Amino acid sequence: MTQTIRTPSHDCSDHKLNCCHSSEAVLLLLSQFPQKFSIKEISELTNFHRNTLSSTIKTLVIKGKLRRFSGSEFCYGGVKSHYQRQAESISELTGIDRETKQKIAEEMAYNNVRKALADALQNGPEFSHRNLQEAMVHLKMAYPFTDIVMNQNGVSQINTHFRVLPRTGETTITKKDFNLRIHSCLCEGRQDLSTACAMVQGALRGAIEGSIGIKAQVELEDRGVDQELGSYCEYNIKKISRTIETPH
Repeated sequence: MTQTIRTPSHDCSDHKLNCCHSSEAVLLLLSQFPQKFSIKEISELTNFHRNTLSSTIKTLVIKGKLRRFSGSEFCYGGVKSHYQRQAESISELTGIDRETKQKIAEEMAYNNVRKALADALQNGPEFSHRNLQEAMVHLKMAYPFTDIVMNQNGVSQINTHFRVLPRTGETTITKKDFNLRIHSCLCEGRQDLSTACAMVQGALRGAIEGSIGIKAQVELEDRGVDQELGSYCEYNIKKISRTIETPH
């Protein structure tokens, strides 16, 4: 029997993503980026009409495939899911052991945060805090994996919670050595995604050093589930020394 090979009736390179269904085109585009896109921007990038996209995107939001923000902007999963995919990719690397994968994840997140803060603080950060607890507001703002969702009223709100606690086995919080509980961690309670927790360790180190000028050691100390806020990971943060170095 002779096999018939079908060839496309047109050259796909002549246009953008119109060989896909509109829902496929939207997901293909937005899954590559952590930021938000307006319908106008999606239309320009996919060559689909806005009316078609409005209907498609509404369906995708209802199905939970896309997230909607105020001002009719949409994203695939936001910054958090973007970094989760990075953690998953690192965990799937072959030829290297688990410890090396975690080190790669930690240093990648550390360098990303340090360089981002160096760009944001071009005039030079003013390191005015003497201990870690005083500077928690800076740490929260510099933490890159914050989950932002839209509530029932259409208002964007932060869905990542931080809680400062005494170190495991201690009864009091010290200025130089304490635990930070994060609901939910980048791993979202997944025991098989240790690279995500390693990324959090690196990001916390980078955020502390880059925003408040304190060199710290960050280690995962506990994980569990809270009845109200769900899964959490708890990191011990210990001050090592003071530093004002910035990456170039």
